Amino acid sequence: MKNATMHILHRLNTNRYGWPLVLFLAWLGLYITNVVLFPIGLGWDEIVNIATAHGIARDGDFSAREYTVMGIIQDGYPNHLGYYPLFATYLALFLKVIGTSLGTVHFANWIAFLITTLLVYVTMYTCTKRRMLSGATALAYLIFPGIWRDTISGLMEPVGALLTILTAYIVVRMFRRGAITGRSAVLLGTLLAILWLYKMILIGTILGVVIFIVALYRIIPGAHSGGKWVSLKRFLPTTIGVCVALIFIATTYVFYPLSTAYTSNPAQQANQSYAKFLGGALEKPLKMLTERSSYLLWKVALPQVIYPGLQTPYQISFSVFARYFIFLFTLGVLILPLLWKKLSAEGRGLSLMAVSAILSFNIIAHLALEIGPDLFFRYNLYYVPLYVCLMGILAGTVAETIRNQPEMRRILLMGGLTAVAVFYIPLTITMFAHQVALERRYNELGERNAMIVRAFTHKTRPAFVYFNKGSHTPITQYPMRQISQDATGAQIERINQVLPEPIAFLFLRERDWLFEEYKTDIAKRRPIIGGSYRFVGNANVPNDDEWRMVVYRYDPTEGVTR
Repeated sequence: MKNATMHILHRLNTNRYGWPLVLFLAWLGLYITNVVLFPIGLGWDEIVNIATAHGIARDGDFSAREYTVMGIIQDGYPNHLGYYPLFATYLALFLKVIGTSLGTVHFANWIAFLITTLLVYVTMYTCTKRRMLSGATALAYLIFPGIWRDTISGLMEPVGALLTILTAYIVVRMFRRGAITGRSAVLLGTLLAILWLYKMILIGTILGVVIFIVALYRIIPGAHSGGKWVSLKRFLPTTIGVCVALIFIATTYVFYPLSTAYTSNPAQQANQSYAKFLGGALEKPLKMLTERSSYLLWKVALPQVIYPGLQTPYQISFSVFARYFIFLFTLGVLILPLLWKKLSAEGRGLSLMAVSAILSFNIIAHLALEIGPDLFFRYNLYYVPLYVCLMGILAGTVAETIRNQPEMRRILLMGGLTAVAVFYIPLTITMFAHQVALERRYNELGERNAMIVRAFTHKTRPAFVYFNKGSHTPITQYPMRQISQDATGAQIERINQVLPEPIAFLFLRERDWLFEEYKTDIAKRRPIIGGSYRFVGNANVPNDDEWRMVVYRYDPTEGVTR
């Protein structure tokens, strides 16, 4: 048995296609298991991306399917709110070729997952030239707790992780070839622009790339002694200049204007102070620092210590993920200086990129936004490829160091197996169970919303509806657009003057501002908002007070006559 295992490992380590084939088969097994055992359903806020992708594939329509109240008031119409054009374009390619269905969107994200796994392998091999280590690191990504359930529906994390590791690979490859030239600066600037346009959450990757380049010039001795290298004073300005220019061109001439007016936290929604950048973090920095630090301490940090605390069941598994993610990352940061001299130049650069990208993103994100354990999990999935590469480089270096110390190797092996049995397996199972439960909950909410909207709009196919509860326009109701977030009657009137045609239907729940403003008229089923909207019915889900709502339809003539 031992000889057979060693023979298989030898074949994998000598055949350039061995590990990629193993990774593909493992991915295929996971994909088939998910498709067969778990139904594909509607998601949550990602529905707006699917609906937009449907528009791109069907009519070449790049406009968004969802808009916020203050976004329209501040930035006009059309613009992109709650919508990321590059991701929707990626999904649209699959919808165009395969067909419009949730299964197609699901498959598109699984393809991104596969490519990311292979790129982790290729990047590690470029840095270490060790197939076994590279394959093990890629497998670690493939079975990372919770990651392959995050490929459901239209979530953005799989493609974001792909862009992260693709950028890392290209930078490592450029260095490996000794070709840090003006052409390289243009290529890198283009990549950074794509990262920014994809989603601002990738700001950590952008900063990590800059630190990687500076490290190659300033920190790693002799890293640029060979090949063609332009000076750092020329390379960085060229890279940043190309990045800024492409972002300007894309947001001005290629897509509709990319609006940055959105609600990033409940406090902004309460007073309708919509920020233009980083959730308003830079507008009142001292107040922001105090509020975010308090939130980080009481809502994020302490729940990791007081387990399970007062969290809902699905948050518990995300908290455990956060704890071990932080623990291993901190351990890696502490070990990195001790192993620094034993790393290759590429390994040093990639390790610095991983550490700086993950640290900078989490610092910026926690200061700019209110991120709980569930969002900590989701947003850090963009950086898991760099995370596993860092761990792989450090683990490989430790293994080389103790190669001739069998007792130490035995201790570390037993420790690793114990950690897998005690921590990894229970964490993976609980996260999987909670993710599936959460998906079902979101699917139920999405189906209910779709059912309610469809019941009142299927005959008229309106262009705009008001529905203040997340993004609930499924692909079957294209080309309808949703207006969301709280609004007053005066704001609805103002929005109707901006839109090409008025909002056709208002779906109001008791806690909405509009319901509170006109509750007396609503109780008597009288027209509201200057008589321009009349009552058309109730949309209630049996035995669920959360889904009690009234529906009004735009009909100014009817309102005036009454």
